Amino acid sequence: MKVFVAVSALLFVVLAEEHEHHGDVHGIGHVHKACQDNSETHVDDEIFKKLLKHEHVDLPDNFGKHVLCMNKGLNIITSDGQINKEGIKTHIQHVIQDEAKVESILNECSVAKDHLEETALSIDACLRKNHVFKGEHLRSHDHAHHH
Repeated sequence: MKVFVAVSALLFVVLAEEHEHHGDVHGIGHVHKACQDNSETHVDDEIFKKLLKHEHVDLPDNFGKHVLCMNKGLNIITSDGQINKEGIKTHIQHVIQDEAKVESILNECSVAKDHLEETALSIDACLRKNHVFKGEHLRSHDHAHHH
């Protein structure tokens, strides 16, 4: 589970980088900032930096809350904790035009788990695996916030 969570952490760092450098079709940048600005969902920037460098890191207890915050902000999970298939579909359609493939990914990724935070992590990992959220910046940029 730790590796799974760590990989999810990388997604958000990478997507925040994409927002800074390429435009942000998914709206990740402002959602990440909002989750970071909330004390309950804030994750120390050092955690993300270590994850980008593939260093060992002990994830904070609130990491699942951060991922859930991101999913809610991206309209992937509703404010009342339901999977929003239309929201997920919108993200898929930003990068995939083949409707059959869109439906296949949507069905694969829209699976509820026992706990809401697990659901958020699972959806995130599934969308990344299917290249809905891409990670080119892991190879070319180090993540650093400029405050």
